[in-house]
Amino acid sequence: MRIMDTTRPRAFCADRYAASIVLEGLLNELPNNRLYLTRSDRNYGTYNASTILDDGTAYTAFFTLKPKKGRFDGIRHKLRLYVESAHHRPQPEEGQKVKVVAIISKALKGETVKYFRR
Repeated sequence: MRIMDTTRPRAFCADRYAASIVLEGLLNELPNNRLYLTRSDRNYGTYNASTILDDGTAYTAFFTLKPKKGRFDGIRHKLRLYVESAHHRPQPEEGQKVKVVAIISKALKGETVKYFRR
């Protein structure tokens, strides 16, 4: 099935949609999950987090964190997390490990953690 994503058509994937049910849990547990910098922020965003599913595969969310003041459920916030993509991977994404406190600290300054090529 094809759906419109703003101005471009995309394929709807029922499996990917069904997997999105665990996305909220993955994001709620960011401090406890593996976080990595991606090799390039042009693909899916700057950071990714993975959780290992019962079948041994990894469910990975690619996201950015940017300054954005607002209020959600009566709580003021200074950052907004944007999920660029989330899908199953055969294994966790490789990359440079990073801690959530480093991501938050940089995001509050309007910056991102730098990826160092090896």
